[in-house]
Amino acid sequence: MRKYFTYLAFVLLLTSFSIKAQESAPFKDYFGNGLTLNTGVDLLAIKDEYISQERYTGYSPSFLFDWTKINNSSGFHLSFGIINSAKVTNYNVSANIIEAALDLAYVYRIGNLKIFNHNARFYLGPAPELFFHFRNQDIARGAIMDAYSAAFLFSAGARLDMIMPLSKKWQFEGNIYSSLLSLGGKLIDPRNTSASIMKILTAFTGLSYKLDLAVRYRLFNNISLKAGYRFGFVRISAWDFFISAKDNFNLSLTYSF
Repeated sequence: MRKYFTYLAFVLLLTSFSIKAQESAPFKDYFGNGLTLNTGVDLLAIKDEYISQERYTGYSPSFLFDWTKINNSSGFHLSFGIINSAKVTNYNVSANIIEAALDLAYVYRIGNLKIFNHNARFYLGPAPELFFHFRNQDIARGAIMDAYSAAFLFSAGARLDMIMPLSKKWQFEGNIYSSLLSLGGKLIDPRNTSASIMKILTAFTGLSYKLDLAVRYRLFNNISLKAGYRFGFVRISAWDFFISAKDNFNLSLTYSF
């Protein structure tokens, strides 16, 4: 997992420094603008040492609502995504997971790049995010109470967007997000009175990272469909080690106003 993350981070840096900032032919209208409903299936891997040293895995449906507006020079994204009551297991032990993220990004055009004879336009900008994780551990029947765990990150980060029209009907798009500095919190052992449940975290002690790739098809003038893949990764090490990794395969319907 660390090697995979390191590779993705390297791609982000390489892409950022290799973008050509020259003018190109007029940018075609981006038909991903508008309100998007996204649904998919997440494959989850969770490890929370507050609960267990073991890794729990499972899958769950997910939903994401997004409002996007991008023009030739700038744009913004506002999105809310949630996984509700996902079941993850380790052999015959299970837990229920709720995860949610609220994202806002303001992006600005930084250049264009020819990729396989297609003109790709790149945008980069600040992107705050609020991430929340809650876990309800299933305990053997007769236990007085379940085991619970919770964590959150309120992060300042950056987002890089790429939009590459392939034809009048098709376009390829993607984005990469990484947190840089976060206010983090985590449920800790209440007997440890000297520890704080909230801390300022750097990307080394509290990180949220996302990669999103998709192909979009214009169905009508104001309706488009999108199929894509999203990788999500959250790691918090300032307390008990916590990691949440998600592979998401999704479909979207966008209505442009």
